Amino acid sequence: MSGILVIAKKEFADLVSSRLVILVLAFYVVIFSLSFYNYYGSIDITSLSASAYDRYNVPNILSNPAGTFTGTFIMVICYYGSLVAVVLGYSSMSGEADGKALSTLLVKPLYRDTIINGKLFGAFLFLFCIFWATLAFYMCGLFILFGGMIGNHLLEFISMLPLAFILYVLSTMLFFSLSMLACITFKEQSFALFLGFLSWILLYLMANMAFIGYIVSFFHMDQPTGYFVSGLIPYNILSFISGDIINGKGIADTLSKNFSQIAVQIFTLSLYCFVTTVMAYASFIRRDVS
Repeated sequence: MSGILVIAKKEFADLVSSRLVILVLAFYVVIFSLSFYNYYGSIDITSLSASAYDRYNVPNILSNPAGTFTGTFIMVICYYGSLVAVVLGYSSMSGEADGKALSTLLVKPLYRDTIINGKLFGAFLFLFCIFWATLAFYMCGLFILFGGMIGNHLLEFISMLPLAFILYVLSTMLFFSLSMLACITFKEQSFALFLGFLSWILLYLMANMAFIGYIVSFFHMDQPTGYFVSGLIPYNILSFISGDIINGKGIADTLSKNFSQIAVQIFTLSLYCFVTTVMAYASFIRRDVS
């Protein structure tokens, strides 16, 4: 256990000091801020009425404030957080391989599973810090724009955060593992980073119903099969869950009506994360990294 903690501490320090990671985090802050402003910035809550929601199709803030704030937070942090995770997976493995640090580690009295466990734990701690820092930034923005409204629904918003954190961890660790797997499998690390970004882009495109329509048409599948395939895409899983939260009448109502469906969707996302992590784990154990 001490070996895992030592590797995790080193991994965390390496990620914090990585110029590429810092650059991507700066981009993450900018794009998160722009998404927040585009979604909430144009809304004048003082002049908004319930009828205005139906007429102008603005975010469903009045009917379910906590659900709207939480559902939007889930989608934005998971979507852009997974992009950060791709870079973290690349930095975690490529920096070590290029600097021959892994070769040094592998000849020391450390089991390979200790190294990979430490790296996964260190990355988890780094993503954990990003989640809470982003949440603090998001909450500041909500209080500035909506003031008393978010205060009145703060407890309900907080009650949804465990679900948001679970979805965030599953989505980010999925792409972290995919990126790490690519770095372990391919010697050309720039190509591995390209594959990580490509997987992020392809899964986003596959979440688009128009893209799924082309797939259904190309393979001559029926429409129900297309909808089934679309429902298995990670981004669509997140979209369905956040949509249920936004359109519900509160966390208790949402979970009571859609508990089994949400549980199945979380299980599917957990299965993706588990499979990719095991693949990266097995690839590291079986291959020489030099």
